[in-house]
Amino acid sequence: MEKRDLFFYFVLNLKKNYDIINPELELNRYHILKMLFIATVKENKLLNGLGDGLNFDNFYALPKGPVESDCYNYIYNTPGIFENIIKNTEYIENQIENEIDEDTKRIIKESTLKLGYHLYEKDDDYLIEYTHTFESWKNAWLKAKIYGKKAFYIEPNDIINDRAY
Repeated sequence: MEKRDLFFYFVLNLKKNYDIINPELELNRYHILKMLFIATVKENKLLNGLGDGLNFDNFYALPKGPVESDCYNYIYNTPGIFENIIKNTEYIENQIENEIDEDTKRIIKESTLKLGYHLYEKDDDYLIEYTHTFESWKNAWLKAKIYGKKAFYIEPNDIINDRAY
């Protein structure tokens, strides 16, 4: 099992919730990456409780909000992978789901439920602006600007202690 598999399983659960709550919305990269960050703030076990060192703990502050760098790379740098994840959920259910232990599946599934109904109804702009209210993003983005960088690492402890304003 790889971190990518856990990410795909997160996306599968996110998509199932969107299909029920907001089926008109076409799930896109922004939604997935922003919802992953918000879910990680709400469920810290995504940062450090998934086991085997396969955690969502590589977040960076970017102009349009925080992104988990490894997951960002999966969906932006692998041709066709994003479309394949969204359209071929059967593969995830049949292949990947069997490789993930029950505790990890429970944590990931619960993290998508903790997002709350209202977030599934919001558009990209709202989710981007909402992630800009979190202290961890604000502090890391300020450091990026001070050092003249386009991105800056967000410390996992900052996410664990995070709150939105």
